[in-house]
Amino acid sequence: MKTKKILVVLLIGVLSACSPKAAEKVGSTTTVENKSIDWEVYETASSVQKDEINVELLQGEWSAYKGVYKFGEHLNAMKLEKPFIIEVKDDTYRRNKNSDFAEFAVNQNIITQKKDSKTETGIINKLTENELTITWKDGENYTRYYYEKSK
Repeated sequence: MKTKKILVVLLIGVLSACSPKAAEKVGSTTTVENKSIDWEVYETASSVQKDEINVELLQGEWSAYKGVYKFGEHLNAMKLEKPFIIEVKDDTYRRNKNSDFAEFAVNQNIITQKKDSKTETGIINKLTENELTITWKDGENYTRYYYEKSK
């Protein structure tokens, strides 16, 4: 029970750091049904081959209302009340409506963006016309969002 409380506080902190309003509730955690996740695999259900992914295919705004994360030994799913986004415009993207667009690179299914002295890494797990699954990797920690094309 104590571990679950710590996880909830950690998730709220992580989600709040990405949210424009720190006190705003953005979602809740739930139990992960399938715990054997290959965080870096590219799904065969994609409509685009891994080596054919390019910036043009990612254009527009994508919204995620669900996700899953792994921090150390802890693995939980997320239901988001307000979506997390990724918006791609030309060769730039932003992950928050209040952020500036910044240049990024795509190499097969790996997205990289330099931020100050750190590199943000995203692994595209699935890409179709209306679905984009990206696992954001930070060291040994993973956060996967299931995005849908915004209208």
